[in-house]
Parts: sequence; structure tokens; C-alpha cells
Amino acid sequence: MGWLAEQAGIDGDAITKWPHKDRWDISVRAGSSVFEVDLKDTRSPSQLVARPPRARHVVVPDYRSWQVAQLRRSLPTGRYEVRTVRAFKTLVGKALKEAQ
Repeated sequence: MGWLAEQAGIDGDAITKWPHKDRWDISVRAGSSVFEVDLKDTRSPSQLVARPPRARHVVVPDYRSWQVAQLRRSLPTGRYEVRTVRAFKTLVGKALKEAQ
């Protein structure tokens, strides 16, 4: 959240915590892109697969990067974009750059 708030092009009202009563964790507007993000830090990716998130963007901590491939294979194809925090930051940065 802190990193997002520090980015040029993302003002305070472009970040919403727990919209729709925790249907997902944050919504971020970066330029013309809107990212609905569910942050997941769980030991077992199978727990996530058993109760899939509602958000399109599933973001896991960098130290759980090994889960990305498994989640991409296990969650419904085309419904989710699974990334690490680092990769999500890159995606947001690209959206902001395209908006300039």
C-alpha cells in the first residue's frame, strides 16, 4: 500500500482498501487501468484453489514465488492473473508509464 501511494500518477483516491466488504483487498487505479487485487500469503496454494478469490489479480509475496506456477495451473484459466509482489509492481509501473 505504501509503495502504491508513493507512485506518481496514483493519488489517494485511486487506492481503495477492502472495497465491497473484503470481496478483495485493494482496488488501484493506475492511468486507465483498474486492478482489483487479492493479496495472499498462505503456505498451501491448495487452500486458495479450494476457495478461489474474487479478484482478478492474485498477488503473493516474493518469498512464495514458487506458488505462482501452481496457482496459474490450478485456478480457472482466463479468470485470474497470478503474480508476485515484484511482478505486480512492474505491471502497475507499466500502466502508469502508458498513461503519461
